[in-house]
Amino acid sequence: EIVGGDHNSGNASANDDHQRSYCYFELQEHSKALARQMHFRYRPSCVLVDCQGWPAAEVVATLACMRIQIPFVPASCMEQHSMGRLNPVVDLLRKYGDHASDGNALPCNIIAITVCKDDQDPILSIFQQANV
Repeated sequence: EIVGGDHNSGNASANDDHQRSYCYFELQEHSKALARQMHFRYRPSCVLVDCQGWPAAEVVATLACMRIQIPFVPASCMEQHSMGRLNPVVDLLRKYGDHASDGNALPCNIIAITVCKDDQDPILSIFQQANV
């Protein structure tokens, strides 16, 4: 059993779903769904995972990456980073992707998995600024 975030009473509402517990079966099912979306929709070379205190989401993202056998970088402290600090990490990942392709015409495709309040969450601007 993995707890989604700070665990209280177990009576989680829709707004604080991160506080409920998840069983292994649920984590597996969610990770399968995410892996399918990543593989068929985005075809990433690498994934940045930033789940900001949502352990269940981080486990699901990690399992999904392992399921489709792509490297991932836990970046769960990105809220501490100022604009531009993610760029060296992304540059290194792109360089790795270019070398790993060995003549393959596919460009290095880095995606991010994160948990946000809404489309205006500051973490999104950090990833956008780094072209992820």
